[in-house]
Amino acid sequence: MRSWFFAAILVFVSTCDLSAQGQTVRAAGMRTDPKRAQKSFADGQKAFEAGRLNEALEAFTTAILYDTANSSVYRERGRVYLAKKSTDAALADFNEAITRNAEDGEAYYERGLLYSTMKQYAWAVEDFDRAEKFKVDTATLYNQRAACNAILKQYEKAVEDYSKGIRLRLDNPLPYKERGLSFLALGKYRDAIDDFTRALELKPDWTEMLVERGFTQGQLSQFERAIEDFTRALEREPNNGRALFLRGESLKRLARWPEAVTDLEKAIALSPKDANLYMARAGAFVQMGRVEDSLKDRTESIRLNPGNPKAYIARGGSYHQLGKHKEGFEDRSEAIRMDPNLPEAWLARGSAYFLLGNYERAVSDLERALLLSPNDTEISSILKKSREQWAMARSQPPPAAATPVIVAQAPPPVPPKPAEVNEVIPRPLPMEEAPKKPEPKKPAVAAQAPKPVTPKPVAAPASGSAEEHNQAGRKLSAASHFAEAQVEFDRAIALNPKHAQAINARGYARMRLKDFTGAIADFTAAIVLSPNYTNAFQNRAAAFRSTGQKEAADEDMEKVKALLAK
Repeated sequence: MRSWFFAAILVFVSTCDLSAQGQTVRAAGMRTDPKRAQKSFADGQKAFEAGRLNEALEAFTTAILYDTANSSVYRERGRVYLAKKSTDAALADFNEAITRNAEDGEAYYERGLLYSTMKQYAWAVEDFDRAEKFKVDTATLYNQRAACNAILKQYEKAVEDYSKGIRLRLDNPLPYKERGLSFLALGKYRDAIDDFTRALELKPDWTEMLVERGFTQGQLSQFERAIEDFTRALEREPNNGRALFLRGESLKRLARWPEAVTDLEKAIALSPKDANLYMARAGAFVQMGRVEDSLKDRTESIRLNPGNPKAYIARGGSYHQLGKHKEGFEDRSEAIRMDPNLPEAWLARGSAYFLLGNYERAVSDLERALLLSPNDTEISSILKKSREQWAMARSQPPPAAATPVIVAQAPPPVPPKPAEVNEVIPRPLPMEEAPKKPEPKKPAVAAQAPKPVTPKPVAAPASGSAEEHNQAGRKLSAASHFAEAQVEFDRAIALNPKHAQAINARGYARMRLKDFTGAIADFTAAIVLSPNYTNAFQNRAAAFRSTGQKEAADEDMEKVKALLAK
């Protein structure tokens, strides 16, 4: 009977207008009694602290019946409603508390918490501001306001509030984590790493912090340190998919392709429907020369997420690299259809048209790409070359059908212009400088590169060393006689199959002859023989970029930067 009575009172109080002094008391047939109200208020607080929410609700309601003027009772009953997830009732009580006492900072704070649960973050911040104005000075207030500001992407304000919260309580690891994430969003990576490190000092077994710190170190290209953090995280949680994915991506940046594939395979086993994981593994396959495997992964990624135009751009690159140009153009055209405002799609298709000699269409696509991304120097460079070649093609009469191709004539420039055999970007490298001593590699790794395609296999002559043929090929290449240069490099490699410089140089000659599949295979083989061969990475990046494989090219250039920084 008693529970039914209080339930009826709660319904009555929540639906009536309590703004008139004493209205509820008269309706319930009671008189104001401050002492009984105070006792019920104290009982409600004890019950709330003990987690007895229904008992607390009854006690606070009784206190209100005996004293409707006390704003604190409405505020505390609102807290109970909030704990019970009765949002409307909680909001009504907080509003009543503020109506009765416009300087009740605690009421503003509690209403701010309610607004944050309702995802009304801007309103929550306003209430937290009022709470601070009316002397609420707690770590929880600042941390809550910081969290709302972070969601609103007001990261500077979030950092400021988390700092206030940390000063009031130094032993809580959570604000260090959250402030670190705000620093990360602001691009202040070293500050973020400091916060994540402090959080780990306070909570050493926090796997999530190891992953976040490793990710942030990756933003600074500190991939070795990142891998250490991911490895520690995986020692604690072997099935941490994010750690596996990020370690795989870090290994890719260090050109440790087989290890990267292993991590990404494990991540895929944990999340077989994550389309991004297949795209990541495909990038590693491309770098290893496993183009068919990259095509399979990119196809699977599209099957899982058919709405991603960048996946079509990437798969188009695999098709072009395999010589399946019809399918390559179809994929890149589909990317354009899906998102006509994506400059990468127009760039990829325009580059493919350029490489296949269709300069008119190349110009059309690249002009559209430049319109969408006016400050992109890569697009501008390729467009300039396309216009030049188109103008040249229109000004020259078509050659007679029987006229053979003059191999000594330099072919049209390949966008973007790759590094010469004797050139390193961004710093010059003398042509005679040998690559760093190759690290031991398993023979099976070299076999992962595609089998080089030689236009005219030439047997090694009876006289002359591998190095002599290598130097002869370099001179021919410097004179733009790339077909003859390739013959000399073939002879050098036949005499010394591990001559990394000759293999890299042959790849360059093939690239200038537009044999990009063979070129990439040669550059990959040179890298396998000499893992720190900067020029081979640069040349392969140029070949990748020429076939529209921007991601693979960027990965190679990241490796170049890392090598030059040593």
